[in-house]
Amino acid sequence: MKRIIKLFLLIAIISGTGACDYLDYDESSYMLKEDVFKDFERTKKFLSGIYAYLPTGYSPIDGAMRSSATDDAIHVWDNSDIQKFNNGSWSAVQTLDNVYSTMYKGIRAVNLFLLETQGQKFEDQK
Repeated sequence: MKRIIKLFLLIAIISGTGACDYLDYDESSYMLKEDVFKDFERTKKFLSGIYAYLPTGYSPIDGAMRSSATDDAIHVWDNSDIQKFNNGSWSAVQTLDNVYSTMYKGIRAVNLFLLETQGQKFEDQK
C-alpha cells in the first residue's frame, strides 16, 4: 500500500512540474539598447530610472546622519553602527554601507545615457 501511495505521489509531482510554462525564458521579449534610445518616452523613463541610484534620506546609517561620525555631532545611541566610525572598528572589509556598488551602477547608466543620446534629436512632443 505504501508503495502505491509513493508511486501516486511521484506521478502527481512529475505531472505537476511539466506545466511550468512561466519558467521558459525568452531573451527576445526584452528591449534592446537601440529600442530604448530611439523613442523619446523610453529614453525619458531610462533617465528617470537613473535617479533611483542617488542616495536618499538624511540618516542612512542605522538612523544616524553621517556627521555623527565626525567631531561635528554626537549620536546618542552607543550601540549604533555609526559609532564604528568613532571607535575605529570599521574597515574596507567591514563597511557600514555599501553605497559604492550602487553608485558605480548609476555612473555607468549616466555614461550610457550621455553616449547614446549625444546628437540625437527627438520629434516635438505634444
